[in-house]
Amino acid sequence: MRGFFAVRGALAVLAGAAVAVIASAGSALATPPTPVTIEVITSFATGTGTFTTSGAGLCPSGTTTDQNFGTGGQSGFHANFHDRKTFTCADGSGTFTANVQAHLIFGSPTDSFTWNILSGTGAYTNLHGSGNGVGDQLPTEIVDHFTGAVHFD
Repeated sequence: MRGFFAVRGALAVLAGAAVAVIASAGSALATPPTPVTIEVITSFATGTGTFTTSGAGLCPSGTTTDQNFGTGGQSGFHANFHDRKTFTCADGSGTFTANVQAHLIFGSPTDSFTWNILSGTGAYTNLHGSGNGVGDQLPTEIVDHFTGAVHFD
């Protein structure tokens, strides 16, 4: 019986090693993340915006649309803002959509947020990434400054 447990233990170790090798092979194929900044100007009047990017091989500019809702405003002090922001590249290379989670403090000229890529089309079908940012609230628009890293795989 003792031999059975020794063989079983050896098989468990080999299975664990095989899983580790397979997992590391998959991550070795992933592209490394590349730093990116995205600047978005959104008009309060239209709810649409424009963007520019630097780094990471994204298109240099385009337009944005938003699907959003807020929660927590009943406190009178702050709210959480949930936004699905779609970036449409002006060069026709595709679109990418990010989930943006913002924390707004009433009366503050800035807000902070986190973001992550949900999906993409065209050249951005395999885009992944995340980061954080701040938004500056101006009289007629908000200027969001996204920073983070993305990769294509």
